[in-house]
Amino acid sequence: MYETCGTAVSSPYELHTQEAHPALRRLLADLTGVEGPIHEELLVQRARAAWGLARAGRRIRDNVHTGARSLARAGKAAVRGDFVDVAHRDELKARTPDGEGTSRKAAHVASPRRSGSRRCTSLRLSALECRGTN
Repeated sequence: MYETCGTAVSSPYELHTQEAHPALRRLLADLTGVEGPIHEELLVQRARAAWGLARAGRRIRDNVHTGARSLARAGKAAVRGDFVDVAHRDELKARTPDGEGTSRKAAHVASPRRSGSRRCTSLRLSALECRGTN
């Protein structure tokens, strides 16, 4: 099953501000650890929800983008295109939606070509086998 990270954030700072960066980086690290590789758009959605916001504008999207790149520079994340993952994930596993809001758009699923890894090929094959289940 596809596990989502249910982290809530207790920060006195608004998500679009620079002061929110420490809490945002902790959240992004948690999210990539549980849900990675995860599309940056999903990171924006999860951060918005963690802060209890109804929408995410340009400043919030920019802050999430900056936070993900900051984690990558610190060696805590790997950014490949629009996807963010933990820096040194040893093994990836195929995940299927559990029917409770975990379905993702095709563009939000990392492909073997995007990730640059041959280990994702088995994931892609597993996904193709499950294609008719949704």
